[in-house]
Amino acid sequence: MSQNKDFRITRNTVDHHSIIWHSTAIVVVNWRNNDTAREAGGKGAGAGPDDQQQQEAQSDQFVDPPKATVASHPNVGMAIACGLELRVYDARTKQHRSLVTKPAQPEPVQKGARPAPPYLRGVVFDAAGRYLLAGSEDKAAGLRVWDCSSWQLVQTIKVPKKVTAIAFTPDGAHVLAADKFGDVLVAATQRPAGLPEGQQQEPEVLLGHYCAILTSLALSSGGRFLATTDRDQRARVSVMPADALAGAHEIQSFCLGHTAFVSCSTFVKQGAQELLVTGGGDGTLRLWDPLNGELLHTLELPPMQRPGLIAGDTEQEGAAAEGGSSDEDMEGEADTEAGAGAAETGPDGAQQQADGGQVELEGDPAAANGGQAASNAAVPLALAASPCGTWLVVAVDGRDKLCLLRLDWDRRQLWECGWHSLSGLHLPACLSFDGSGRLWAAGGPVVDDSAAAFVACGSIAPAGLDQDGQDARLVDGVLPEWLPAAAVQQLEAKAGDEEELLAATQQRRLASQILKKRQHSLQQLKQHTRKRRAKEATDGGQEEVEGNPAAANGGQAASNAAVPLVLAASPCGTWLVAAVDGRDQLSLLRLDWDRRQLWECGWHSLSGLHLPACLSFDGSGRLWAAGGPVVDDSAAAFVACGSIAPAGLDQDGQDARLVDGVLPKWLPAAAVQQLEAKAGNEEELLAATQQRRLASQILKKRQHSLQQLKQHTRKRRAKEVAAEA
Repeated sequence: MSQNKDFRITRNTVDHHSIIWHSTAIVVVNWRNNDTAREAGGKGAGAGPDDQQQQEAQSDQFVDPPKATVASHPNVGMAIACGLELRVYDARTKQHRSLVTKPAQPEPVQKGARPAPPYLRGVVFDAAGRYLLAGSEDKAAGLRVWDCSSWQLVQTIKVPKKVTAIAFTPDGAHVLAADKFGDVLVAATQRPAGLPEGQQQEPEVLLGHYCAILTSLALSSGGRFLATTDRDQRARVSVMPADALAGAHEIQSFCLGHTAFVSCSTFVKQGAQELLVTGGGDGTLRLWDPLNGELLHTLELPPMQRPGLIAGDTEQEGAAAEGGSSDEDMEGEADTEAGAGAAETGPDGAQQQADGGQVELEGDPAAANGGQAASNAAVPLALAASPCGTWLVVAVDGRDKLCLLRLDWDRRQLWECGWHSLSGLHLPACLSFDGSGRLWAAGGPVVDDSAAAFVACGSIAPAGLDQDGQDARLVDGVLPEWLPAAAVQQLEAKAGDEEELLAATQQRRLASQILKKRQHSLQQLKQHTRKRRAKEATDGGQEEVEGNPAAANGGQAASNAAVPLVLAASPCGTWLVAAVDGRDQLSLLRLDWDRRQLWECGWHSLSGLHLPACLSFDGSGRLWAAGGPVVDDSAAAFVACGSIAPAGLDQDGQDARLVDGVLPKWLPAAAVQQLEAKAGNEEELLAATQQRRLASQILKKRQHSLQQLKQHTRKRRAKEVAAEA
């Protein structure tokens, strides 16, 4: 399995004894030091109220542009989502329906700010055609499921963050949604039994990318693997669990190689072979082996003829747009990306971000640009693989033509077969093949406030021979019998002025805002922090913290909290033993499997055991415990053997106690004494020493002063200068 380079493994040295030591720790540090930000603020900290209002309005001015998406099913019909509207054509009744319509009156917003419309971000049928799923940026109704037999709304699911991509599991029992916080959410397609009327189902977290906006989802054939891509140049392949609601905890591979955001992905299958194809902001398509994350081939798409701007922007306005964002993006980036950067670099992470990493990235244009696509890069918006597994079609942001590719399975390479147009298709943003090998493409809208889409049907036809003896071209396809041309026109819902708008509009980009990392000024970050804190206070967040001593203490344990150092479960699965920091006694617990609860069965001592820090059961049900040392410079340990014995009945008719165990025949008492290596003064040291804690240092988050951070930065810079010399 490939190694995830984004994680750092950190170990603090603490004198600790254990019988068997094997540990793997992932430590995520989120450095938030307002004093540091204030020191780095400079002129921004002294801005007046007029400047603050102007910057606040500017940050809210730009939102992610809408994209048209299409879904078709031969037994049901076709669905088009564009902007704020979702339209379907029922092939059985030959009728059109509007499942989601643009609101008559937008919600009121603060003065000087532009609202972020709840654009629809995806629409898909399940494999059997029983349900239709739509994902939108409306967090109160982020996921909506309809019954295709009656077009009745089955349920609305509230999501914590804006949805970016959606999918059904192969059996249609669960829905999947990727969001801007880096999580993939999963929920049951049907409302759970027993859910009170009027209460929404709460989705579970299937998996997560740390602090990265997710951009696409792709399920392999049969649903064994789930590929997820994010804005931080990563593609990840996870093993789908048998129970989706239990979470996907097994990672198959990481596909690392893109130098800018990864925008789309799809699995390609032919026979028993299955590969993964991704497209990114670096203008490349990459072919991967999903089993081990091996990069098999990279195909560079020809760059755009001229740098593309968002519709209606001048060059100066386009530059300003790069720094603007909605509140949702500020929340996802200010709170997570800054933390991710600091987590990777430690206390000096802020300085490295300020330096921009120019030394490491000078040779990589995309990386030197913060992992962004170059202005003329051909950014793939959508990928679709033909059912036979030979052909792929790519929609590139800002281009009307589609790129046809051939996958050479023998060489494991991608070959470009030319760029082709489909009649009436502009700004393609969504592609999909149906079971008959027919390609469906949806494009648009031309402007943000439009719900009109461009729909086209295509097919792949042979076109002579290329240098490898095979070639093809993409041509207009024949509409199926169940979908008349008039129905397509109604689904497109054009107003008639689209061609004029296209001619008058500069090259329009649909991915530049949603995938580009915003560059926020210090003043914008401070303003967002004030907004977030005010919102938390209004929503009752302060009351929750006040009632939680650990949260009020910055996530630290209270000084008198009982901190478990280690847990051990008996082989039968009924009993657990816990060692608590600073206590010689062990806590015995019973797990009630019927109620799924833990019951405390008392605190028990084992002869000669002090400061227990490690517990383990052997195959015979014998408990082994190791404790100590008493002082840091000692190598002496305390070793004890225990067993669980019945001790009457508690209120549930079952109880036990922890007693001294009998040493096995192969381990004499003299051998244990030699393993402990005591010096003889341990009891005196225990009596003279105050309550000793073994976990307080390794687990407590350090609080660094501004002076300490500056000192660390100076040391690091001096070390770098010396290394260069």
